[in-house]
Amino acid sequence: MGLLLTIAVGLSQAQGADGDGIPDFFQGKAILQQGAPQTDDIARKLQKLKQLRDAGLITSQEYEEKKAEILSDL
Repeated sequence: MGLLLTIAVGLSQAQGADGDGIPDFFQGKAILQQGAPQTDDIARKLQKLKQLRDAGLITSQEYEEKKAEILSDL
């Protein structure tokens, strides 16, 4: 039980460089995760759009219009 208490005390006293009480390595991970979903989402939308065109479900013109719309969100 002494080890658990030591860990709990250590975590409660942990502070990042900016003194906000959140260790910097947690903040960095959160920052990295914030940027990824948008890029993944756009890539997924473009892949789906291409599949629709390749399957003949949308025209090349519709494909190009929608692709431009998706890319404008960057």
